[in-house]
Amino acid sequence: MGVGLEFPFYPLMFPFAVYGICLQAVGLLLFGAGVFMSIRRLYNQARMDSLTGVYNRSWGQRRLTSYVKQAERYNEVLSIIFIDIDDLKRVNDTFGHQAGDQVIRVIIDIVQQNTRKNDMLIRYGGDEFILVLPGIYRQGADLLNARLQEIIARTQIIPGQRISFSSGVATYPEDGRSAEALIKQADQRMYQEKLMIDKCNHR
Repeated sequence: MGVGLEFPFYPLMFPFAVYGICLQAVGLLLFGAGVFMSIRRLYNQARMDSLTGVYNRSWGQRRLTSYVKQAERYNEVLSIIFIDIDDLKRVNDTFGHQAGDQVIRVIIDIVQQNTRKNDMLIRYGGDEFILVLPGIYRQGADLLNARLQEIIARTQIIPGQRISFSSGVATYPEDGRSAEALIKQADQRMYQEKLMIDKCNHR
């Protein structure tokens, strides 16, 4: 009979060893999930506007450029509406920035409730937004723009205060063949509308 080393076997220790391995595996999974969520959060922060949840300016312009390229590739149309909320600075100065933020949120909610899932909103500036409408001709964009203005004018966001926005529409390809050209044209038309409204208000 040979001489060998004997290792004691403790049945109660085996479950604890397995349990420890399971805990390590769960820990690694949770760590991996935490890293993934952190990366996803940073990714969303780089793309989205924190107040409204729509695309921010830099990422939105990239997306608009891709929409224009797609319209060019498939010989489609594309319209944008450049939206500028009227007198938002006055709202902030009179009622506070929380009231101004509420105005922005309500307007964005109204726009999203009255547009399609494949339409895109971009926060272009503090009180400026761009609504991208793939496959929509100028006439359709004008009708939508008028409907949005009417709904917002009837919505009481701040008691006793009339909230409105000025806007300009541009359509690919007749108003421009790049994202920059469309934004410039829509911005100019929005500015012209704002001047006309100011003239009417001061008569």
